[in-house]
Amino acid sequence: MRRDACDCGKLPLMSSLFSTDDRADRTQLAEAVRQACIAAALEAHEHAGIAGLCQEGRWEAAIEAVRSLDLRAVLAHSG
Repeated sequence: MRRDACDCGKLPLMSSLFSTDDRADRTQLAEAVRQACIAAALEAHEHAGIAGLCQEGRWEAAIEAVRSLDLRAVLAHSG
């Protein structure tokens, strides 16, 4: 299969729609979002453990931290 098409072969992949510079910018942005999500999850997991939550509670706290992450702040910081 061509790397510039989706699995169905009818739609182009998003990466083929952008110039090299745009892709680099988008990759940098995606990495900033990933790092922010990881940091939020790790911090929430640690704080939940300190608060005495069980492993399941710690995991739920970590997921909620990612869900409630302020993406506007991440975008402002990464730009």
